[in-house]
Amino acid sequence: MPKETELIKRIKQGDKAAFDAMIDDNIVNVRALALSLTRNPYDADDIAQEVFLKAYKGISGFRNDCRIGTWLYRITINTFLNMRKRNDFYQAESNPGVGKDRLYLNDSPISDCARSDINEKIENALCLLTPRERTVFVLRHYEDISIKEIAFMLAVSMNSVKTLLRRAAFKLKNCALAVNRSNNGRNKK
Repeated sequence: MPKETELIKRIKQGDKAAFDAMIDDNIVNVRALALSLTRNPYDADDIAQEVFLKAYKGISGFRNDCRIGTWLYRITINTFLNMRKRNDFYQAESNPGVGKDRLYLNDSPISDCARSDINEKIENALCLLTPRERTVFVLRHYEDISIKEIAFMLAVSMNSVKTLLRRAAFKLKNCALAVNRSNNGRNKK
């Protein structure tokens, strides 16, 4: 954290190289989160660009009460939620497989075909979640962020995060059960 504190101090003093270093340290995680939320590489790139623009403009307001990565995640989430409200996404078909092997079944011994099919079903199920449910679910289960940090990022209580996680899990469970019933019906024919 001392290195990060020094970096922030330099950025606040107008050091462009320090800001570039902060981007280099965080771009992969910001873009991965944006891709997890949007499921579209073009939208993820737009969000990542906007996140760092907002960070540059708002760095003077950074209070050092959290890690810079946590602050950037919060900006990423808010940017995603604002884009959802405006429905400001590319209309092109999103590619559910892009970047998802990192998130799902990466170390699984199943075939590529089965992995692709499962990933598609997971993506379809995640589409059933509200933007806030999806955000909380992705942060907790894919990014492995604590409930306390998620609450801070979203500026909500830890109980709200837990409620959103329960709702998401309930919807995903029901979706999985429906898919399973559908598959069992096809297998009996």
